[in-house]
Amino acid sequence: MSEKVEIRLKVPKWISDALKEYCDHFGATPVSTITPLLVEYLWHPSRRRVIPPECISNIYSSVSTNRGNSHSNPKKKKGSRISDDFAPPRSIAEGEGLDHSIAVAMFIDWAKGKGHTQADWNATFRNACRGWIKERMPRPEPKLKQL
Repeated sequence: MSEKVEIRLKVPKWISDALKEYCDHFGATPVSTITPLLVEYLWHPSRRRVIPPECISNIYSSVSTNRGNSHSNPKKKKGSRISDDFAPPRSIAEGEGLDHSIAVAMFIDWAKGKGHTQADWNATFRNACRGWIKERMPRPEPKLKQL
């Protein structure tokens, strides 16, 4: 185990009050609350180059401080508005028996009219073709047989 050294910090009263409230609420100690935060801050890649290697000991790992990315979910791709030149693959509409150009026009009107943002417009188009576009697409009038 590494040697422990006492350090004293002077902080504004509101920070001290917030730390005390946090510790009381979660049953933690000030040291167990502040130490992982300091380690994470000081080991940030933008600061790491200025910390001498002999001052870095691996007593806190990303797992022990519960701040690692190993179990976290990957960040979701942010949504965007549909582009004016949205051109999904023809196979999506035609696979559902739809006219591609009409389906795309309906879909773009729907997306722009509602101001939707999506992370994957092709997937949204695919789902729309399976559902509401198929239901609302105008069908050609059946031709009458002449005698």
